[in-house]
Amino acid sequence: MRLVIGPRGLRGCAVGVKAMSSSMHTGRCLCGGVRYAAVGDVKDLCVCHCESCRRATGGLMVPWGTVSPARFTVTRGQLAEFRSSPDVVRGFCAACGTTLTYRHAQRADEVDFALTGDRRCMVEDRWGNTWQVATRLAK
Repeated sequence: MRLVIGPRGLRGCAVGVKAMSSSMHTGRCLCGGVRYAAVGDVKDLCVCHCESCRRATGGLMVPWGTVSPARFTVTRGQLAEFRSSPDVVRGFCAACGTTLTYRHAQRADEVDFALTGDRRCMVEDRWGNTWQVATRLAK
């Protein structure tokens, strides 16, 4: 999978590949208290570097994938939520603080989830620099 950093509309996200195919994508927060599963194809893969995502995660950028809310399930624990702006609700682990979801009122039929699973991807910035992003968290 290859994600390309550049402008992306509503989230200020970097445009990535259009979809990631697999039957199930799983991930978790840092402490493992919240786990999730996204079933089916994941679309709008991106690496967001907007100010809101940087502040919410404490990082330079965050990789996101998008599915319909019906295909996203919290399989362990419960997401805490924070309204980071009038139209945006972010889901996170209340114990360790890991940001896991992003929901925007203008896209009520979608949920973005942080790619914190067992996948690895290649990220390319607009200057042609490429690096591998390991989305599997250390135990």
